[in-house]
Amino acid sequence: MTHAALSQVIGTALVDDGFRRVLLRNPREALASFNLASDELMALSRIRANTLEQFAAQVVTWFSEADRSRSA
Repeated sequence: MTHAALSQVIGTALVDDGFRRVLLRNPREALASFNLASDELMALSRIRANTLEQFAAQVVTWFSEADRSRSA
C-alpha cells in the first residue's frame, strides 16, 4: 500500500462519518472504491476495530511489517 492510498483511506474516514462507520463494520465494502492491490485489500479487510484510532493503529502495524518484509 502506498502512503498516498493509506492517507486517502484514513483521511476519508476522518471527514466522512458514513464511510467511517462502514469501514469499521465492513472494511471490504468500504474499501471497494479505492484502488488497492489485492494483498492490500485483503490485509485491510481483516482488520477488526471499534474506533478509527484502532483501525489506523492496525494499518500502521501491517504497513510496517510489509515494509520490513520487502526490505529483507
